Amino acid sequence: MSRRLRLYAAFMSVFVYVVVASGCGGTAASSGAAQSTEAQLTQTQQQLDKANATIAELTKQLEKANATIAELTKQLANTQNDLATLRANLATLGKAYLGIYRRDDQGVYVTGVVQDSPASRAGIPSGCRITHINGRQVMTVAELTEVLSEYLPAENVSVTFTMGTLTRTVAVTLGVAPKETGGILQLLREPSQ
Repeated sequence: MSRRLRLYAAFMSVFVYVVVASGCGGTAASSGAAQSTEAQLTQTQQQLDKANATIAELTKQLEKANATIAELTKQLANTQNDLATLRANLATLGKAYLGIYRRDDQGVYVTGVVQDSPASRAGIPSGCRITHINGRQVMTVAELTEVLSEYLPAENVSVTFTMGTLTRTVAVTLGVAPKETGGILQLLREPSQ
């Protein structure tokens, strides 16, 4: 039972006692009991007032918390909208670009690296084999192209490659595919001989 209900029950008990005592002829003893009952009623009323003040304060705090939650929810929605807009804007730039020449040869063999490309800036060397993009294994050029197509220019990916017995993972910020590739290829084919 809540404190408020207990106080109300106590108040009612005292009230009934006062009514019964006052209806029984009103002796001097009942007059003293009435004064005692009146003091109890005053004390009970003070406790009720204090409980009501506490409830009012907690209600204000709850309203403040709800307002804060509403504001944070609004900010989150705005941030999500901003991210969606940014993603859409990046998509208009073109396809993601790594900047390597490659061929299938027991994995994705890098035959060359385009100067000043994302791959060259990340330190991916010619002659290595790319094995993973963001932890996803790639065994063919088609798989590499498929994985990279899931990303946009300016996104960061991790590229794992092997060269001899060395295995290394580097962070690469993808670029925009150059216009001469039609903006379609994420990788460049080997140059024609």
